[in-house]
Amino acid sequence: GDNQQLHVAGMCHSNTRGGRRINGFGAPLNSYQIATWVLYAWVILEFVIFIAPFLHRDSSFLWSVVAGFFVSAISTFGWAWVCTAHDPTDVQAVEAWKHPTVANDTTADTYCLYCSANVSSNCKHCRACDRCVDDFDHHCVYLNNCIHKGSYRAFIGLLVSVVIMMAIWIACNAFVAIVALDDGSPSRVALKGNSITLSPLQTANSCSH
Repeated sequence: GDNQQLHVAGMCHSNTRGGRRINGFGAPLNSYQIATWVLYAWVILEFVIFIAPFLHRDSSFLWSVVAGFFVSAISTFGWAWVCTAHDPTDVQAVEAWKHPTVANDTTADTYCLYCSANVSSNCKHCRACDRCVDDFDHHCVYLNNCIHKGSYRAFIGLLVSVVIMMAIWIACNAFVAIVALDDGSPSRVALKGNSITLSPLQTANSCSH
């Protein structure tokens, strides 16, 4: 209700600095970011409810695939959190905002009109976040944050985790769909060697034909 909305608003406000976003949790949240959270939750729920229950427990291979999905899903969440919570703001700009009485050299090439501060020479101003970012690479709308030298490793870890997670999800959905089309209904299956062991119901249906 109202208390939950106030909590979310307070959390977003705590991730801003003088009206500027500190990290990806700062207001305003991006619509692509919110859609990504919803999609992530839906993928996991769909896998838990519709995919995992149709796999035989006696198949070590299939359950290792399920385990791989959850490991990559947890890794995706972890790396996404690190990338979103990271503050890529230039240190010199932050110091200038902390000490507004200290004069800035407005004639220097490193002076940023938008930040009203002298910044590092390798900075670039992100208009989406309204702050200068050290070693700026790009602004990610899905994380609502800037990616730079300090978050490269976490961002690459996120990309690898997402690719593995979605590859397993697509493969398992395709596998269950193929079995469902062949059997007429979703069935439990198990892989043993190079063969597929059918469920008792599917075996009975095959024998009746």
